[in-house]
Amino acid sequence: MSEAMAGDGLCTRMRELRVPAGTIALCPLGQAGFLVKGEGDGLLAVDPYLSDNLEASRKFGPPGRWARRYASPVAATDLDVDAILVTHEHADHLDPATIGPAVARHHPVVVGPPAVRSVVEGLGGTFRPARVDEATEVAGVVVHAVPAAHAAEYTGPDCYDVHVEDGDHRFLGYVIELAPGVCAYHAGDTVLHPAIDRYVSALRPAVALLPVNGRDALREHIGIVGNLTVAEAGHLAALAGARWLVPSHHDLFEINGERNSTVVDVLDRQFPDQNYLIPKSGRPVVVGV
Repeated sequence: MSEAMAGDGLCTRMRELRVPAGTIALCPLGQAGFLVKGEGDGLLAVDPYLSDNLEASRKFGPPGRWARRYASPVAATDLDVDAILVTHEHADHLDPATIGPAVARHHPVVVGPPAVRSVVEGLGGTFRPARVDEATEVAGVVVHAVPAAHAAEYTGPDCYDVHVEDGDHRFLGYVIELAPGVCAYHAGDTVLHPAIDRYVSALRPAVALLPVNGRDALREHIGIVGNLTVAEAGHLAALAGARWLVPSHHDLFEINGERNSTVVDVLDRQFPDQNYLIPKSGRPVVVGV
């Protein structure tokens, strides 16, 4: 594992970063956002949330609930990537204040579930639908859509499920195949679900980018749909055969967070054979598979 310098020109440095065969370059952007690159030239962003839109819009709760705990490592206008992968419609994954400026300046293709087509095209983006069981190639990278178990809003325990509407999955994860046998799994927002198991275990991603903010009665009472607990993330990473577990979705918002110390404690005690990595936002790392 090695670390590359971050700061101004993050996407430029990611593009220039030499990624040896059999390794994956990752850079967390905050919340569930990541830059991902293999040994080829293609640079992808997954679920980038680079604005302060949740806090500024006041549609999602009282002042301060969705205030960022740290600044975005890159401006939306500087998100110079070949493709943006969107897992679902929630504003911290499909952020108009990020997608709009990025597609206006750099024209990446936006890949996502068909349910988000109208939003993406309304922002001026070129949209490519992602469907489970249909791999798509973008910028020399093969993207496999896999199910995610999530919900538009919390309506009770049964809302955590794999939702298929008009034949298409509403919530997705992605296994990003950067080279044969070199894969990273971004789970989107999800809990454990048998429908996910067969896909990730078959594709054998070396890196699992998993949301670990969990779920609880207080957040569900105000409509927040939760995610994997740290222990559940450890289980899913083990099931996938992932060499590295990288936690996400746990440190940008105080209300929707989990401490890094808890991540370390749970994984060390319950999954002692699982490698994990907690990179800082805006700091690219290269991991071996």
